[in-house]
Amino acid sequence: MNENNITTKRKETDLEITDFLWELIRNWRVIAVCLVIGAVLLCGYQYAKDSRNAKVTTDEAVEEYNKTLEEMEASLGAQDLDQVYGAVAIKKQLDEKSTYAKNSPLMAINAYEESVILLQYLVKSESGNAAEIAVMYQDYLLNGEIASELIECSISSEKNTYVKETNESSFSVRIRGKNEEECKELAEIVQSGLDAYTQKLAENFPAQRLQLLSQSQNVIADQELAQLQDDTALAIKNLGEHLDTIKSKMNGNQLELYVEYTENQPQENTAEPESDSAADIDTEETQNTAVQQNVHISVSKFVIGGILGAVLACIFVLLKYLFSGSLRSEEEIKTLYHSNILGTIRSSMKGKHNKIDRWYAGARYGKAGKLSLETEIELICANLKIICKTSGNQKVYLTGSNLSEIPAGIIEKLVTECQTNGLTLIAGKEINYYAKALEEMAETGQVVLIEAMRKSRYKEMYQEVISCREHQLPVLGTIVVGI
Repeated sequence: MNENNITTKRKETDLEITDFLWELIRNWRVIAVCLVIGAVLLCGYQYAKDSRNAKVTTDEAVEEYNKTLEEMEASLGAQDLDQVYGAVAIKKQLDEKSTYAKNSPLMAINAYEESVILLQYLVKSESGNAAEIAVMYQDYLLNGEIASELIECSISSEKNTYVKETNESSFSVRIRGKNEEECKELAEIVQSGLDAYTQKLAENFPAQRLQLLSQSQNVIADQELAQLQDDTALAIKNLGEHLDTIKSKMNGNQLELYVEYTENQPQENTAEPESDSAADIDTEETQNTAVQQNVHISVSKFVIGGILGAVLACIFVLLKYLFSGSLRSEEEIKTLYHSNILGTIRSSMKGKHNKIDRWYAGARYGKAGKLSLETEIELICANLKIICKTSGNQKVYLTGSNLSEIPAGIIEKLVTECQTNGLTLIAGKEINYYAKALEEMAETGQVVLIEAMRKSRYKEMYQEVISCREHQLPVLGTIVVGI
């Protein structure tokens, strides 16, 4: 047997598909990491690319839009432009009035069947500043957190209200609503708000008190509200008619520019052209908004990137397995070196790392993959004891091609278990690199090799087997460590 024959036999060793599958499962960590890296990289690249493209597209759109406006304005005279700007201003007023009529709670009330609740309050202050405190309550109701168009507040116009020193002052709160239930709900909100505000004022005005004098509820015909509703409707009608009259006198270029200002412009339009600084701000905001709307994280790219990363990891694992110069399985010990397997230590000093590793060992090696470290060592020493009994020599020299990869705790347990079985196991060093180890091996008379899966290299294993045979030292068998 020579080194070339070993290499040839290793290449001719049959490798089944299941061997590749088990190798992929054993390297699940590498595949998982590459999957995540691939997904993140491809998704991040696509996101960055889409961001650049979206920004370029937005820049081009804004530039084209500004260019179009400039061309339209240049084609019109000053009088025609003033007419367009006037129409834009009227359109803005019309939109504001229409929005108010649609959203204002006052506009939703039937002015001729308006529910009203009147609350009469009295402010007392021993410090003589009741009038000032009443003004604070009024300001809170009209401008505070509960302020509403449906709430009105007025301070009593008694002659002493505006005197510098007053111990009492009163104010009334008028609450309006579409129906009785709505009024009552709003009245409860007002009363709760005033109670909370009273406690807040007490921190600075401890001598003041707020007292509810009376509460009344009626359904009235509110002429003032009816007039407001009529005025609003009339204003909307007049503005609409005025706008239609102006638009009817516009030519095609004016109408096109009007549409651009009122409908197609990215930001809210004004009656006059915006200044350069305002236009720059609007342009920047438009660009940022467009980029945010058009760019998003692609789930498909994330999945594709993950698959590509996993595939590349699988290819790397398989190539490494095929072209590895290290021990891949126990069967190679028998095929290449014609040595018996005394046993395999698949457990480590700390046990299996996690559930996946435990499942892998059990699924691939069956019951043998689930044995504890102590049981594995007992089986190895039992086999060694039987062989030594046949040879008549109870001393064995333990060596290997790469002992640095063998946990020291495993070797110590082997030595201890052998002593228990009446054997003397001498743990030596690598005979390929230490002359003293070679002498100790010769004195012992027989050898047991211990090799690490995927760590012990074929060439070094071949050299130690040749050394044993050249010195006519029997190799009792090989112990394999690893899964």
